[in-house]
Amino acid sequence: MSFASQVKEELVSRWDFRACCYKAELAAIIDTIGSLNLSSQGLSLHMATQSARTANRIYRLIHEKMKVPAQIYTRKETRLGKKNSFLVAVHGNEDTEKLLLKIGKEGNLGLNHDIPEQLLQWDCCKHAYLRGVFLASGSISDPMKKTYHLEMITHWPEHAVQICSLLDHHELNPHIVERKGNQVIYLKDSNHISDFLTMIGAINSMLNYENTRVLKETRNSINRTTNCEMANLDRTLEAVMEQKAYLLWLRRQGGFSKLTPALLDAAEGRLEYGDLTLKELGAKLEISKSALNHRLRKLREIAIELGWNGVLEWEEAENEEVEDEGANLC
Repeated sequence: MSFASQVKEELVSRWDFRACCYKAELAAIIDTIGSLNLSSQGLSLHMATQSARTANRIYRLIHEKMKVPAQIYTRKETRLGKKNSFLVAVHGNEDTEKLLLKIGKEGNLGLNHDIPEQLLQWDCCKHAYLRGVFLASGSISDPMKKTYHLEMITHWPEHAVQICSLLDHHELNPHIVERKGNQVIYLKDSNHISDFLTMIGAINSMLNYENTRVLKETRNSINRTTNCEMANLDRTLEAVMEQKAYLLWLRRQGGFSKLTPALLDAAEGRLEYGDLTLKELGAKLEISKSALNHRLRKLREIAIELGWNGVLEWEEAENEEVEDEGANLC
């Protein structure tokens, strides 16, 4: 099950909201996916969804909370790869107009998609309206993925603007983009998405979202630190190898005999303790890191002045060091 499905499963199973909230939630669903149809039986209101649990909630909102008769139908899709969909319908002029009147629509669905002000008098009703929009057309990316993304889709630009206004009321910084003729309202900030989940009543999903987000960001932080440390180690090893290369060349050319005591100590210290960092080697020689670095740079300049071209192979330097160590043992 996708994370978006988990969020919707939690929402459709909750029936502990206030009565006014159910009206706002149902109005949002009708505004988002509802359509009026005219047939020989008169007006009918249709709401289609691919989720059986969502269809059942819409049915219960209409039948149990609004006290209006409704029916659920299953549509079997014949196209390959398409899931079956579910249709919740209210038939007949009387029942359809009764339902629309209860949610403040007064029979004008399809002509006016403004959200009735009386539905959103309280913050809990604003949250319920957003919950209805999300149940009808919302999706959210898995928090373990690279980017965070939550979106809701509506067909009408004026409806999208009003949804954004509700989100702006809670400083969630929504954005709108048109996609295939639809209006897509989306959130990209992980903190705003977490606040949205809390707002619409998906508390358990929010906690899972936060736990996963913290785990992912901790893992990413560890990876970044490890990569940084490895890069620093590589640079340190390259610097040490270069230092050993020009120092061995300088010693072979007899340059050590012309060095000052301070430079000679630095040169011999680096050759003897080739595995130490500048800080560690400085401590061993009882000088600061910056002083040691300055002396090694001076030694490199001397080697270049005497003819070192900087292209001595590392293998050659290592072999020379091993031969020198063997000679000392003899």
